[in-house]
Amino acid sequence: MMTRKSWLEQGLILIAIFALGIILGRKVYISWHTTKTGPQQEKKVSLRKQTIQHDNVVAGTLPVNVYQNLQRKVVASAAPKTIAYVKRQLQGHDFTGTVTVISHGRLVYQQGIGYADRKNKIPNTATTAYQIASIQKGITAMLLMKQVQAGRVKLTDKISKYYPQIKYGNRVTLKDMVNMQSGVIASPLPKQRMNSEKFVQWVADNFKIDPQQIKKSSYQPSNYVLLAGIVERVSHQTYEHLFEQQIVKPLKLQHTFFYSQRDQYAGQYALGYYNQTRPDAPPVKEEERDFTNQFGTGNIYMTNGDLYRMLAAFVTSKLLPLEYTKQMYQLEGKVNTYAAGTYLVTRRMRNKLADPKYKGYYFRGTEFGYDSFGDISADGQTCVLFQANTRSYQQPFNMVTDVNIYKYLIDNKIQ
Repeated sequence: MMTRKSWLEQGLILIAIFALGIILGRKVYISWHTTKTGPQQEKKVSLRKQTIQHDNVVAGTLPVNVYQNLQRKVVASAAPKTIAYVKRQLQGHDFTGTVTVISHGRLVYQQGIGYADRKNKIPNTATTAYQIASIQKGITAMLLMKQVQAGRVKLTDKISKYYPQIKYGNRVTLKDMVNMQSGVIASPLPKQRMNSEKFVQWVADNFKIDPQQIKKSSYQPSNYVLLAGIVERVSHQTYEHLFEQQIVKPLKLQHTFFYSQRDQYAGQYALGYYNQTRPDAPPVKEEERDFTNQFGTGNIYMTNGDLYRMLAAFVTSKLLPLEYTKQMYQLEGKVNTYAAGTYLVTRRMRNKLADPKYKGYYFRGTEFGYDSFGDISADGQTCVLFQANTRSYQQPFNMVTDVNIYKYLIDNKIQ
């Protein structure tokens, strides 16, 4: 006769066997179901891996055909409504330069407008190069992050580690400088021409920090001059060499060069003008010191195609592991909008683009009659890019026309 304890033990054994049967049966069913639907599920997983989103940074790749098309004029395509909208936005502004519009991974419009050289009647085209000015700060940030990746420098390093003569430098990190939050006070540039090493030294000796402004946003180019100096110091390479090896060659940029090289590219770049209403107005007179004193901050020429290709590679982490790209673009505090040569559009233009679907970056550089600006989505698939060789627009244009077009592109499929 079985005792109560024996009945209990046998009951537990039966329950365990029953549970095991359910588990094995489910496993067999899943295995059979996966075998039948495996290809569809595998495809879904692979697509998820292509776009990995972390905060404002999205890792991914762009269609190769976009890059192949970036050197040609596109004024008629399979997007007539989009092109008509872009042209309406351009009306009445007397824009002179090159416009590039990329919608959902496709180049839908690219057009040169006006003259690159008025005197010689050389028109602006898809392959006209312009000075990108302050957009170069994004290049400096990328070269710095390459040194971070190599373990030669940290974003948490204090600026005093590299420039001990700077008062309060022990309270300012390199990331503060990347985000224009170092508290530095504006100071005039030297009037004489200097090589990069002497210029960096001059900036360091004249770098004044207001301790009350540390961690507060203030756009001062001298931050990036010192960052460029650090890049050269820790790498034991010139800025130009690093740019060529780490950015130009990997991205196969074909129309990109420094101010010091422009004699080799005569006729391929636009001259800058301040007055576009006078056909006989001379181009802006540029002194060599104006560009040697822009070390790391604004002495590079690029075409629209090269500039787009570079920015898309930057924001989609094509040149860095994702974690480093995220660090580069990471904003500090609730009001900070700037990092690594760009502004986060959902903060910078929150009156129009606050919705997360507009997530992306605004960029701008202006100097000596040139004005380069635009907006690019976080996945690099959508971009509106203007490069102008005059700045005397008849109506508000920058951060108006480009924002309207960018919003339209995000809101609408190619049509």
